[in-house]
Amino acid sequence: RDRLRCRSPSPKRLRTRAGRAAAMPTDGPSAVLPVFEAYQRARLEVTQAVAEMAVPPTQRPGADAKVSSAVEAADYAKCIEALENYSRQLAQTLTPLCYDIVPGVQSSAFIALSRLARASDKLAAAVAGGALIPHICQLLSSPMTKRDIKLSAAHLLL
Repeated sequence: RDRLRCRSPSPKRLRTRAGRAAAMPTDGPSAVLPVFEAYQRARLEVTQAVAEMAVPPTQRPGADAKVSSAVEAADYAKCIEALENYSRQLAQTLTPLCYDIVPGVQSSAFIALSRLARASDKLAAAVAGGALIPHICQLLSSPMTKRDIKLSAAHLLL
């Protein structure tokens, strides 16, 4: 009884990729792995969703650069306005993900921040206040840094 056990107080449910609810194991090491996998997926999904919101309609895949409807432009303006209202929180959430140990999360966070910075001056000010420049310089100068991380980090500086 005095031993620490990896047991959840109640059976929780996690969403699988297909969207079905799956019972989470409640005992032993098999209970830990799904939690960390869900956390890793969530970090990646958040960074990718923010990056997609900051893309102008004319630059989205499949969009004709010459033909942008007024509705799309208005929706994009509303989306950027909403992002501006949460600019501080976005920067505080995404900046630590630039230090993440998972390369995909780190690269995606840099891409999201660079797209936010290009979307408006207010978002650019919030991103610039994150003090990422020393970290980016360290990544760019390190021979151990993967190429895609270097590219996404450099994209933020441009």
